[in-house]
Parts: sequence; structure tokens; C-alpha cells
Amino acid sequence: MKSAVPTEQVGGTHYRQYLIEPIDFITLNNVPFCQANILKYLCRYKRKGGLEDLAKARHYVKLAVSRESSQIEFNHLDMRRFMEANSIDENSTLGHALGLLNDFMREDCYHHVTELLETIDKLEAELIAEQRAKGNYSSGLPKKYQA
Repeated sequence: MKSAVPTEQVGGTHYRQYLIEPIDFITLNNVPFCQANILKYLCRYKRKGGLEDLAKARHYVKLAVSRESSQIEFNHLDMRRFMEANSIDENSTLGHALGLLNDFMREDCYHHVTELLETIDKLEAELIAEQRAKGNYSSGLPKKYQA
């Protein structure tokens, strides 16, 4: 499934890689605002906002927890199809994060929140390691990652 506006993306091409774009998954499943933003930022962090996108995802996890019920109804296979269609390995850190987000949305289980936040931390550490290997991060790192 391609987006209804397949030729237009404002501000970059960071979603164009996806067979099922996050907006299509979000609208078809009526994903609530906070969880939609978590999905959006997790899907784009490597191609657009980097550490800032991961910080935003973490922020929306905390906002979702502070709000009333986050539970929505959709088939567990929908997230799996989203991951399969977009070649996101469920055993990767991103795949694990999306699985936790799926469980959090479906079950309204706040015990997934801590693990989701820890997984976002892991994505952040992986991104920094990749950037350091390329020589792209010399300053401006969060304190916990400064050498």
C-alpha cells in the first residue's frame, strides 16, 4: 500500500523508503496522537532527526503514560505487516521497539514503558556508535555518551 499522495513529502524523503508509510498505518488503525508520534519518530530517526527524533519518541512515551488509557483496537498482525512490508527485522532494536509500542497500544500495559524507554536508549547508543565510526560526532553528545 502506498500513501494517497505518493509523490509528495514535505521536508525530505525519510518516509519514502517504506512500502507502508507510518501515516498510512496510523490512519488505518486510528492510532492515538502520542503513540502515532512514537511510531513516526522511531521510523525516521536514522534518516532525519537522529538523536533529537529519539528524544522526541522518548518524550511521547512519557506523555502517553501520563494520559488516560492508551489502548486502541487493532490486529497484532497489522504491526507485523508494517514491519515486514518495510523490511524491519523484528529481532533488530528498532523491531523490538515497535513490538513494545504495539504491546503498549494494544494492552494498555505500562510495564512495557520502561523496556520501551530502555530500547530507545539502545537505539540512541547504536546511532552514536555508527556516527562515531564515521567520524561524525566529535562534540554535542548527550553527557551520558561523552567519552
